[in-house]
Amino acid sequence: MEHVSERVSKLVFDKRNQLDFAIITSYCSILEKAWALLALVDKQMGGQGLPILRAQLETFADLKLLCNDEEYLKHLEFQREKAIHQRLILAKSGNPYLNVIAKEFDVDGQLSEVGKRMEDLKKRGAKLLHPAKKFEMADLSAEREAIYAHLSDHSHGGIGALISRHMRVLTEEDFEIAAFQDESKDESIPSMQTSLDIVLRASQIIHEYYKTGEGDYFQGVIESQSLEQA
Repeated sequence: MEHVSERVSKLVFDKRNQLDFAIITSYCSILEKAWALLALVDKQMGGQGLPILRAQLETFADLKLLCNDEEYLKHLEFQREKAIHQRLILAKSGNPYLNVIAKEFDVDGQLSEVGKRMEDLKKRGAKLLHPAKKFEMADLSAEREAIYAHLSDHSHGGIGALISRHMRVLTEEDFEIAAFQDESKDESIPSMQTSLDIVLRASQIIHEYYKTGEGDYFQGVIESQSLEQA
């Protein structure tokens, strides 16, 4: 993170350009999630950082696709408009958690405006992309199969995740249920290594995209990390 921070000032972009905004904020999100994971590891709660790691990996897929093809932005815009549309529908139908929207906004008018934007995006070829499709497009299918699926179990509270988090084996025939089990930093090395890999690869891509001259530095670090792991 220190090496990333030293070089981030070399990224020059137009904050009002939609594509630049999406690329830079995706990178910011990747860095923040890495720092959040480290904070949990420091508190011996690294296991609770797995959902953060999942989100970091998916954001990396978006970043990679944005840098590879500016047309990818339309899919993210459609995803946002679809979410807004759904919230407006729920507000209109009386969802109690969204009654402020129903009371203070012209829901029908907003639905009409959002619908128009969605239609315009559809005409440009925008659509909702399943995570598996995103990872395939970003050439990250191996990461999705080996890492993302495991992280998703922890994000959605799957039974496997609950067993690994809260079942403490005592003997071959007995166990106890526990919460707030201390996790050493060594136990969190796989998560930290994955997060580091994401940060380095995202940094290499974004510095290459903005032609800062630092892309080779991060590529060199990535290669040295690969040699150490080998």
